[in-house]
Amino acid sequence: MLTRRQTHGLKYFGAAVAAVFALVFTQIDVSISGNEASRFAVVQAFGEQRVFHINFTEFRTVDRVIRDGKVYSDKPLPLSWALGVVHGAVHVSTGLNFHDNYHLLIYLYDLLAGGLTNVLLFLWLFDQLRRCRQGSVEKKFLIALGAVLGSWLLSYSVTVNNHTPAALAFLGWFIVLEKFRRVPRSGTAAVAGLAAAAVTALDIPTGSFCCLCTAAALYFAGGKRWDFVFAGAGACAAGGVFIAGLNFYAYDTILPLYIAQGEGTFTPGTGDKDHLFYAFETLFGGRGLLSYQPFLLFLVPGILRCRKKFSPAAWSALVCAGLCVVFYIVMTNEFGGAAYGFRYVIPVLPVLWYFAGLGFLSCKSRAASAAAALLLLWGAVAALPGAYAPFCLAFEGHRSPPGHVTRAIRSSFMGNLLSWSYETAPEGVLTRVLRAHYGREVSRRYLQASFLMLKKVDALSRISSETGR
Repeated sequence: MLTRRQTHGLKYFGAAVAAVFALVFTQIDVSISGNEASRFAVVQAFGEQRVFHINFTEFRTVDRVIRDGKVYSDKPLPLSWALGVVHGAVHVSTGLNFHDNYHLLIYLYDLLAGGLTNVLLFLWLFDQLRRCRQGSVEKKFLIALGAVLGSWLLSYSVTVNNHTPAALAFLGWFIVLEKFRRVPRSGTAAVAGLAAAAVTALDIPTGSFCCLCTAAALYFAGGKRWDFVFAGAGACAAGGVFIAGLNFYAYDTILPLYIAQGEGTFTPGTGDKDHLFYAFETLFGGRGLLSYQPFLLFLVPGILRCRKKFSPAAWSALVCAGLCVVFYIVMTNEFGGAAYGFRYVIPVLPVLWYFAGLGFLSCKSRAASAAAALLLLWGAVAALPGAYAPFCLAFEGHRSPPGHVTRAIRSSFMGNLLSWSYETAPEGVLTRVLRAHYGREVSRRYLQASFLMLKKVDALSRISSETGR
């Protein structure tokens, strides 16, 4: 058994490993998929111009709306605005701006919003796992490190996005509810409500489920006292008022623009959606939650063996995560769009990973340990190509027209692997094998479109020269 000092050493070592990954893999540019550029446009507009419209920025994006003759990002505002506040301070104090320091600022804010978030996710998850009496500290360390280096949390930690910060807020919400269970207090209940509001600011559907589940958790964990429920609900409502007020200040509407303008993605059945195929692809297929993170299969023993010990907070978190997964499978139709994996469920990944970790820790056999090691390694292999380009050329369901090359290469893992392999070793063994598998013409068309999206000029020039051969 490790001493307290050794445990802290292990904790800081894991944080350092996550930080090194962040320093190495963090992006210095944005793709033309629109997602990142849309957020960075707001960062520049507010930080340098103190406006919310993005007409005069370095970033061009398709993720936008026209309102009152001005161009705005259609992304939820809080994250971009918060980074804009940071950039405003940096701009005033140092003079750095996106026109002259484009790549440097993208790297720094990607590192802040993605890399630092991943380090905190490891620290919080490791500390929460250590509260479990079963299993060694070493196993808990590997579980926590596996979460941030062997899942989509790593893939998306390299760029500004709402999913990984939402995952941190969601994990924090669960941790606060567990703290409330141990010592019920109105102040802790209010913090839980604020955490639910933070999730909502970053991911509206997940946050909405959080708010509902917060009330249930506080009611049952707090001895069915309504004052705790009111404290949590009041704090959550206050957060909601702040978000609505920010939207109104920026856009003259309390709604996010993608809702106010009616341009959201939550349109079930659009494009003759095959619900069974969509569910399979998003769980087990080319964009699958379990095919990319198979360690989550330990959720089954985790729930079956540990359910009698689950607190109201645990059940609330599990129900909330389950509702989120079902909601996104039913209410979306484009597999997460031009992105790696089914990105919509990233906010609930750390909590699902925690309960999968409990499932693994409840298994005492060597076979379970060997299986966990294999599944964690699988997750790391699946996560790394995502870090190459989290917003990438990908199959988008009905948005990919018949004959589109992504209908031939539907797996975002295989697509990113092919792009990375060709860029780094165009005549390498892996590149030749992948191109032979998909066919030279299909792979050429895919690579050409991929490098155009990723603005990989040298690789695009190289693959384009193959035309007509």
